[in-house]
Amino acid sequence: MTADFYHPLGFPLSSRQSVRIYKKQLLENADLSATDRKHIQQDIDTLEWRHVLKAGTCDILPFKDEERDYSELHLIHATLKSPAHVKQLGEVLQRAIQYPLILVFEHAGQICIQMADKRINRADNTRLTVEALHDSGWLNVMEPDAATLGFLQAFRFEACDQQHLHAFWQCLTDKLAGLETARYTGHYVANSKLDREQRRAVLQQLHALEQQLTAIRATLKRETQFNRKLELNMQAKQCQQQIRDLTAQLD
Repeated sequence: MTADFYHPLGFPLSSRQSVRIYKKQLLENADLSATDRKHIQQDIDTLEWRHVLKAGTCDILPFKDEERDYSELHLIHATLKSPAHVKQLGEVLQRAIQYPLILVFEHAGQICIQMADKRINRADNTRLTVEALHDSGWLNVMEPDAATLGFLQAFRFEACDQQHLHAFWQCLTDKLAGLETARYTGHYVANSKLDREQRRAVLQQLHALEQQLTAIRATLKRETQFNRKLELNMQAKQCQQQIRDLTAQLD
């Protein structure tokens, strides 16, 4: 199954690693809670270092400044026994592995891609601190829908900015954001008319409005007073209109 994802992805053969990571290594060397350890032991089947993009394995220049160190990008493939805690596992692995990391989880013929922006820790410049997390959700790459197919075509090595590794990384996370956009628009847009920060702001507003709408509907179910029901219905309609207006900005 993974060939249906990795072959079209088109990472350079020179970046291929194929190195097995044993769970024992992770359990012994990472700072983990008891819950983290349980999820690693019970949910992960195999871990493999698949690709490393750096000087010597690709032609993209490294990037480093006072805030960011994108001298290397790593890709790790994790086959799961259970997908129940995939988000938590992603957070654990992103904290444990001190490189900008593309995580590809596989379970039951589907994949989930997780990435995390990282910055240099001011208290310890040998370590990176996790900032924003990016998550594709579960994707059927064997029988992709239109949005997944659009994403897979856009998430290719040759289709991304290769000015330097940080630009390449940002381009990949923009492609992931396109999947989140597709959840609202119904189709995948590889190049949004909004810039990165604008699209992130719109998506944050949409998430907040969805939460607000869910809360209004929950209150409405419990409400018995007629006038209060009318008021809540009006609030719900206003919320829905705001969602439609913001979604139009994403198209």
